[in-house]
Amino acid sequence: MMFRITLRDDATEDLMQDLFIRLSRSKALERASNPAGYASRAAIRLAFDWRRAQRRRRDTQAISEDYVANGEWQHERLEQREALKDLLDKMGKLSTTSRDIVVMRYLEEKSYEEIANLIGKTSHQVRALCYKAIVRLRQWQSCCEAVDIRSSGVGKS
Repeated sequence: MMFRITLRDDATEDLMQDLFIRLSRSKALERASNPAGYASRAAIRLAFDWRRAQRRRRDTQAISEDYVANGEWQHERLEQREALKDLLDKMGKLSTTSRDIVVMRYLEEKSYEEIANLIGKTSHQVRALCYKAIVRLRQWQSCCEAVDIRSSGVGKS
């Protein structure tokens, strides 16, 4: 799950170590009614915190050699990766509960009942929060696309 959020193996390894250290020192984990849910949500938050920190440094990072094949750019793969990064950045703007639910549902592929057990809500509440989060993400996406079209001059005579 952390790899799906960070999109990098090295970051995932570092974050997993950090997560285990934090959980081993955490008194809240001992008091949690559902330790697995607590650990899962802590992992999601840690990964999105990492993404937020990386977004600040994005301009200074070199483009990975993964995108170059035989001297030519793999445009399609690069575009897909950028679209995924954009979606993950937008997910980072959701409330922590909504973001956790979307990650568990679509990245971890958990059922609504499993998520409800992990976060202490009913499956109906989880379903509603997930729906609202997806609607919000779609609104943000359509808003960004409209801004891109206007700023590019498409449709102007």
